[in-house]
Amino acid sequence: MVALKESGNVLTQCTVADYLLHRLSELGIHTIFGVPGDYVLEFICAITDGAGPAWVGNCNELNAAYAADGYARVKGAAALVVTAGVGDLGAAGGVAGSYAENVPVVVISGVPGSGNGPMGRPLVHHSLGDGDFRPFQRIFGEITTAQAVLTADNAPAEIDRLCRLAWLDRRPVYITLPADVAVMLVARPERPLDLRHDLTEQHVLNDFLARVAVAIQRPARTALLADIRVRQFGYTAALNRLLSETGVPWASTWAAAWDLDISTSGYLGIYVGAGDGNNAVSSIDAADVLIRFGTGRDEFGTGMADPSYRGAELVDVHPVGATIGDRQFPTLRMPDVIAGLTKAIGSHHRVPPTAPPMGSQPPVVAEAETRLTQDRFWERFATYVRQGDTIVVDTGSCNLGLRSIGLPSGVSVLTQNMWGSIGWSLPALLGANLADPWSRHILLIGDGAFALTAQEISTMLRSERAPLLVVLNNEGYLIEDIAGGRKMVCNDIWTWKYSALADAFDGRGAYQPLGLRVSTEGELDRALPEAERAQSDGRLVLLEVVLDRSDAPRLMRDIAAAMSGRELGVRT
Repeated sequence: MVALKESGNVLTQCTVADYLLHRLSELGIHTIFGVPGDYVLEFICAITDGAGPAWVGNCNELNAAYAADGYARVKGAAALVVTAGVGDLGAAGGVAGSYAENVPVVVISGVPGSGNGPMGRPLVHHSLGDGDFRPFQRIFGEITTAQAVLTADNAPAEIDRLCRLAWLDRRPVYITLPADVAVMLVARPERPLDLRHDLTEQHVLNDFLARVAVAIQRPARTALLADIRVRQFGYTAALNRLLSETGVPWASTWAAAWDLDISTSGYLGIYVGAGDGNNAVSSIDAADVLIRFGTGRDEFGTGMADPSYRGAELVDVHPVGATIGDRQFPTLRMPDVIAGLTKAIGSHHRVPPTAPPMGSQPPVVAEAETRLTQDRFWERFATYVRQGDTIVVDTGSCNLGLRSIGLPSGVSVLTQNMWGSIGWSLPALLGANLADPWSRHILLIGDGAFALTAQEISTMLRSERAPLLVVLNNEGYLIEDIAGGRKMVCNDIWTWKYSALADAFDGRGAYQPLGLRVSTEGELDRALPEAERAQSDGRLVLLEVVLDRSDAPRLMRDIAAAMSGRELGVRT
């Protein structure tokens, strides 16, 4: 923080910009993403001239929003800087995705100051021609959880309010920062930002747990279903402990399939598809007591199977609030409920494993001259992944391909479930990698999605990141063909020399990225060790995987069969 006034040895004032940077640091934000513009230059100068968060400039505002989203998923929060109007609208699609997926991003939008421009007239560029930037503020009112226009008088209180709401609500907030306000003086913060949740009242928790204890008494069959909001609100470690210590039978939804440790003894599988032939669905629906954590009714949560649960008792636990039967407990917090349920359930519900642990992959023997197929690629890719890796996967065939294989324990997978914006994954990987530079990062993206955000590879190189970028080249939007039930001309796309782009983005030859192109099993078998060596040497790798236009991974074929009238049963 830049201190601008002293009273004895006590610093008493700072600029609004430095006040905001200090609060962002308290959220654990050490990198700020964005695109410069004249209305926000004063704030960017405060970033680059200070000792707080570092500035990472992106190629465009949408990429910056995606990068902030990826960073926040790993660090807990992120910050995004744009100039008003054009910058706002460029970032809006990414910010809306963060809102839909409960990702906390602090959006800082620079607007003109209160004075006239250099020609003695009000500044109107980047607006709709009238100098009124309120329409953009209203747009963000729909896709953020709170908003504020900063002044010298309200800046400290509003910055504190919005930063706290972003942290607690796990959603974006929107700060309008006038250029002249950024350099105005305010009192420096006297105490740390209060990020505490409201405390759970113990007697309310005891009442809830007592009711659950009665419901789960033997011989009741108790089961647990975990959905996406467990991870979104940061409670996966606590729920993993509950599952491990109790052994209660449990399943995850499609959206939460990669979030929890499936090696625990009670794991049933993924709650998705038809009940007939799906052990997870039939076991969950047959439970006498069903405890659901963080569920939503969307098609990627419990809606994927549309549960027909008719047991004796349904318990719903949300990030804030819980219900048992028709009794509501609106103030309970999920971590307190998890801790209490661990004791209430105990270990008497422990069951033997119902699904084999996923992690050890059988050796894949390559047939050197055989053309690669989706299934063979994913089988071989599974042997490349190791514990501790972070995989960022785009929507579409890559997502379904990854779901077709098992992964070692301790692998983190980031994806968009609700928003499903193609191209999100590439900038999101940049953000995730900057948030966690110690993990090995892998991108899985289709050629159509890659084209939307490919330019952010240049930012990865400048930031000295060394991920493996896997681009599936099948010259089309395969997922859209499947959704439409037929091959459509609108889903055919251009052809690029994808493997050459790694070098193209290294304009000065400073980073020596590696581009590889494979179309046969033998070429893939040789390329993966080469990619691993390059990553170990700190070099970015772009692996282009050439596949047939109509080839689809196994799970996508299953879904296509279900859409044509046959049942879908997914167990892994």
